[in-house]
Amino acid sequence: MPIIIVLCGMFFTAPLWSWGNQDRQAPQEPLAAPTDAKAAPAQAAPPGELIRVHGRVRLVGSMPLPGLVISDVENHDWYLEQADRALVAPYEQRILTVEGRVEYQDLILANGEKIGVRGFLRDVRIIEIL
Repeated sequence: MPIIIVLCGMFFTAPLWSWGNQDRQAPQEPLAAPTDAKAAPAQAAPPGELIRVHGRVRLVGSMPLPGLVISDVENHDWYLEQADRALVAPYEQRILTVEGRVEYQDLILANGEKIGVRGFLRDVRIIEIL
């Protein structure tokens, strides 16, 4: 009888051992700037200028206000306008090179304190998908 209990315990717990590696994230390829792209750091280009950004498309925020950003080589986040999100959304977690017009928005707290600047890309056009 004790042998049957041990065998049953091994039978029911064996599948748990084989599932252990499924929680591990797949390694991500390093993000390197291509030689021909001009990655623009935040506020390097004047508003309205057409720039080229090379980076990973990421989803930020939470419902009801999710947003898409492109994080470039220098770790600057370029936020996308609602109209451009539909174009870039299928490439989430992929590396893209895009071209767009740059705009900036001051980030101001409720007490009036300015805590930074957020860069936006408008009229985005996909140049390359990696």
